[in-house]
Amino acid sequence: MDKAVLEPLIISSLISYPEKFDEFSRIIKPYHLSNGYSELYTELIDLRNANEIIEFEKLAIRVQYDKGLTNLLLNVIAPVNPTPNIISYIPELEHSYKINRQRQIAKMLTDKADDGISVDIDDIMAYAKDAPHEFRNFKQWAEYIQNLPVLPRYQTGVSFLDMAFGGGIEMSQLVLLSGEPEAGKTSIGVQILENVSQGFKTAFFCFEFTARQYITAKLQQDPKFCENENLFIINEGYNINEVAENIRALHKMGVKFFLIDSQMRIEVSKARSMEEEESAKFSTLAKLAHSLEIVIILIVQTAKGDPNNPMGSKKGGHESSITIRIEHIKPSADDKKNMEYDPTKRLLIIKKNKQTGKHFKEEVAFDPITRRFKRVYLTQAKPQIKDFEE
Repeated sequence: MDKAVLEPLIISSLISYPEKFDEFSRIIKPYHLSNGYSELYTELIDLRNANEIIEFEKLAIRVQYDKGLTNLLLNVIAPVNPTPNIISYIPELEHSYKINRQRQIAKMLTDKADDGISVDIDDIMAYAKDAPHEFRNFKQWAEYIQNLPVLPRYQTGVSFLDMAFGGGIEMSQLVLLSGEPEAGKTSIGVQILENVSQGFKTAFFCFEFTARQYITAKLQQDPKFCENENLFIINEGYNINEVAENIRALHKMGVKFFLIDSQMRIEVSKARSMEEEESAKFSTLAKLAHSLEIVIILIVQTAKGDPNNPMGSKKGGHESSITIRIEHIKPSADDKKNMEYDPTKRLLIIKKNKQTGKHFKEEVAFDPITRRFKRVYLTQAKPQIKDFEE
């Protein structure tokens, strides 16, 4: 379809079928459309972000001071018959945008060649990937942010964590959960997920063991949990692209809190190095957390020589907003001969916390039978909390 016909159809259909807007706007951005249509689409996005109803009259009011946009809206878009099949046009818009970028790159290369300037392949790739930016000054950003809906904060139901995070985990965050072998990484991750699922939809990428193993063990402890309809379990699709697609699909169903167990089970395409392969996992998940405004908890493995970074990827630690680590505690002098570590206690450390800027360190109780964590109220009056330091 010719772009001159397609773009008016897009705007008209989004106004007439606003229920399609969220799915459409997650893929199509203003830069996919040409001037005029791009600006009208941006106005629709602002309406959506302000939790206002998308309708023709409101859009007309927002652009009434721009004669060009008003003329485009009234004389070109208004007469178009909208279609509910708006999602089907996404591939066509993406293809049109890529072809246009190719033309721009070809022109750039020709101009550089005419001027006797050579261009590195990295410069070409950077140019190809860059999308037009929309700039706002501080006042415009403040007005935009103040009109956004308040993002919920999820209480984990684990007292020492909720205290460390000022009441719960905020949205749009990638949380890394690391620890020593058998310290309870999966246990605390599942404990958080099950607690959140009491009130919200959640998803568990159960890659370290089968869904049958998890469900059987859970029902032995808590038979009533079989009535839980908020916890989705994904036991297949190990490639990072499949994981990302499943997260997007579940997000459309209302899921905003995810647990993935674990880093080493996620598969990626072969790259030039292990660092590049592992980092692709964290980059993909961090972008999803930010763009979809969701929480993703990823259980990670660490090397003995570098307990502060995910195995194989120093960049992975930078991609996260929060990093939680669980360590064993040595037994008392009396029990030292009989055991390597105390089975009823763990040390919980929050070394990275962009949410509140506070580090956190506390000895916590661990039940080896139920594999549940709780705060040691009697043995430690206050946890150690300090200001964030780079």
